[in-house]
Amino acid sequence: MISAIFLVVLLISTYKLTISPPPWYDEGIIIQTAKHMYGTGELLIRVAPDTLIKAGVIASTGFPVVLPESIIFHFFGSGLFQARMLMVLYIFGLVVAVYFFARELYGKKIALYSLLLVGSFAQVYGNGKNVLGEVPGLFFLVLFLFFLTRLERRDFKGWHLYVLAGLTAGLAVATKPIFLILLGAGGIAYFIHIRKIKFEFRSLFLGVLSLLVPLGYWAWNQFGGYANVQAVLNDYANPYALSDVSAMMLTNAKLFFTSTTPIYFALLLVALLVSFGIRRFREGAPLKIAETIILIFSILDVVVFLRTAGWYRYLFIGFVPLLILFPYALENIIYWVGSLLRTPSFSGKLTPTILGLLILFQFYQIGFSSFVSDYYTSTRSASLEQYFSMQDPAKSVFLYDIPEAVIFLKSENYYQYLHVSDSLIVGQDEVEKIYVGIPDSIVLGSRTWDAWKLNLGFDRYSEKERFERYVVLERL
Repeated sequence: MISAIFLVVLLISTYKLTISPPPWYDEGIIIQTAKHMYGTGELLIRVAPDTLIKAGVIASTGFPVVLPESIIFHFFGSGLFQARMLMVLYIFGLVVAVYFFARELYGKKIALYSLLLVGSFAQVYGNGKNVLGEVPGLFFLVLFLFFLTRLERRDFKGWHLYVLAGLTAGLAVATKPIFLILLGAGGIAYFIHIRKIKFEFRSLFLGVLSLLVPLGYWAWNQFGGYANVQAVLNDYANPYALSDVSAMMLTNAKLFFTSTTPIYFALLLVALLVSFGIRRFREGAPLKIAETIILIFSILDVVVFLRTAGWYRYLFIGFVPLLILFPYALENIIYWVGSLLRTPSFSGKLTPTILGLLILFQFYQIGFSSFVSDYYTSTRSASLEQYFSMQDPAKSVFLYDIPEAVIFLKSENYYQYLHVSDSLIVGQDEVEKIYVGIPDSIVLGSRTWDAWKLNLGFDRYSEKERFERYVVLERL
């Protein structure tokens, strides 16, 4: 049964791998940095045929994704398929880690439900097949929680578990800055459970050292040599350069009452809180440290989501841990309700029915009603591949705010401009070359061209053709 579920996850992960989801902005930036990392050890991005610049600010996804991608590119060549095969491994690793972590917490029956809930969750594939940091970060996060739970079971004895817990926590945080909230959640959970935690201090030293090694390498790799550290911190604090963060937070808060994805998140969080309340105050059963970390982590994730542009991808890292704990929380709530109603069979029948229907609905979404299913017939990858395969490498091309196009280029004879946000712009100086007609052609998004062509100042170029969502301009 377990092997069959793993096989289904593998099949879904590889289905139309280079087509759905289509290549997009963040993925293009990450793949670019991976192409340049092997041999240099640095996060670099090309803005001109002879110019590479440090990309530690705009490429927020860290070395746990970029480094293995760069190794794959070195040995197997660069391309969307090669890049996404690593993500298939991370998706598969995540669901395996989910099963063993849930089994460590609650036993095989609940672990099976947790595995099915996560494996049938469309966002795992919508966010996971793209080269992004969320699924890899969750993989390391769940591994950390698994090792921490084992450590707790062994009364905090065993130096190797300290090392493994520290290392996986460090790798999770190093994968993407949003996972910095894990450090806060872990610190708060420690003070909540401080009375029952009895560290072996030599082992703790090894654990902290194991945590600091990936964090230290991440900090050096991400920010080493980058003088304007304040700009980095400002970008993390307000990544979309929002002028009125409080207004955006209020707008996003309303989504938890009006939009299905945030409502689902909120229901899972409420179920967890109710279950914890029943266990703590009615049954007197203490919470596991991992459970406390997940609760705090998910709450902090909501805070992060509120201060962004409202993209549901930022709720995803809190979603998966809640799904892991939900089957046990639901069983606990229904058992408690059943005991109040004096219906002993209430829990045994209702819990698997609810979970079964939810899992079936989630599988339906993967196939027919989700972000990933919306693009099963996408032509973006094929169109980009076809256009750039015919590009003369001797002729220069300017990629105007479309980093995903670099994945399909056959040469390095290109210029690039990226408008990540109003406070984070890369390649601004290169745009001057357009004004004097240096690039042979320009490729940009059709929306950008249609909305701003009168203001861009690209007077030396005229529209040549359109394909998919792109426009090609050719020098007059």
